[in-house]
Amino acid sequence: MAKENPKMSGVASVLAVPVIGIAAWIIGGWMIADGMKNKGKLVSRAAGVIGGLAIGLVAFVISLIVMGANDDTTTVSSIPVASSTVNEEKEVKTFDISSDTYIERMNTILSRMKKPLKIQVPMKQLEFSSIGEYQLDKNIKISIMANNGDHRLRGAVISSINDGNTDTSLKTLYLAMPAFMAVMNEKESKGVPFLDIITNLMAGKYPGDVYEINGIHYSVVHKDGIDFFFIRPV
Repeated sequence: MAKENPKMSGVASVLAVPVIGIAAWIIGGWMIADGMKNKGKLVSRAAGVIGGLAIGLVAFVISLIVMGANDDTTTVSSIPVASSTVNEEKEVKTFDISSDTYIERMNTILSRMKKPLKIQVPMKQLEFSSIGEYQLDKNIKISIMANNGDHRLRGAVISSINDGNTDTSLKTLYLAMPAFMAVMNEKESKGVPFLDIITNLMAGKYPGDVYEINGIHYSVVHKDGIDFFFIRPV
């Protein structure tokens, strides 16, 4: 068995730290802004940027500590830090399905697409929400958020390193397709051009990089070479 190159492992760890902080900033800011929509667009966006930055800094510091304590760690989730900090709203918008149902639907869709892939997302219960993630490969993963108690799905985020590689783009599409489709039932999804929605988001063809349909908000954020695809209820 080939030995792992310690120099490459160290580089990966260093690169992972800012990625974690950025992801926490974006996701935390999104959650804060969404929870403060009733206070106006300007206020909610300002709160999202400032609150998300604070969360990102916390995630950055924690990831530095974790990386330093364990050199073998290659993947650290930034989602729990963001969610446990900001999800204190009594009423959070959710989809009318559980996280388990969502994952089951994704696997059913993948089976129909004849893709040799099965999504497994163990959900971890935190103080204010449950979080889980599935790592497709070193560049692509999906993170899922749900309520504690009733496990209703709050949303999902697909993160993909935009390395310009065709294989990465195709794998992102394979993961995004069932993730986008599974929030709708078969009746709602009939006739929805999911492939066009995803490819147009990837190409930046929608105003504000946002597309909404059937009460679902699909969007993409490009940050420091990473594409974050968001799926949440309107």
